[in-house]
Amino acid sequence: MARGDNWLSVTQVKNVPSGSVIQDGGGLSLKTSKNGGRWFYRFQINGKRRDMGLGSYPDMSLSDARRERSKWAAYAERGEDPIPERERQRLEAENSQNDPTFEEVAAVVFEARKESLRGDGVCGRWFSP
Repeated sequence: MARGDNWLSVTQVKNVPSGSVIQDGGGLSLKTSKNGGRWFYRFQINGKRRDMGLGSYPDMSLSDARRERSKWAAYAERGEDPIPERERQRLEAENSQNDPTFEEVAAVVFEARKESLRGDGVCGRWFSP
């Protein structure tokens, strides 16, 4: 029975010697080092070969790496470069976080310390005009 894109087993991945590169098929590879390894997905866009890092081993399991490969392979199959798409998604997620601005944090700190300041902090000019 053919194994398709999934050539490796979990045991094979665990027993790979340091400094090796092993392939799981479908462009998924693991480059090992003495401290673990890195999963990467190799694909072609417009005749150019690209490598896209997926995560570190053992933090990312073989099954997780396969899921990531499948996710980004869909972009490559449509002729879209998945690397800029991943960056766009990362920036979008980063911008969607509701982290407080510096001004908001400074106002909270000022209000918390206001009572211990002389003249309610007015003379200290905590905030520049």
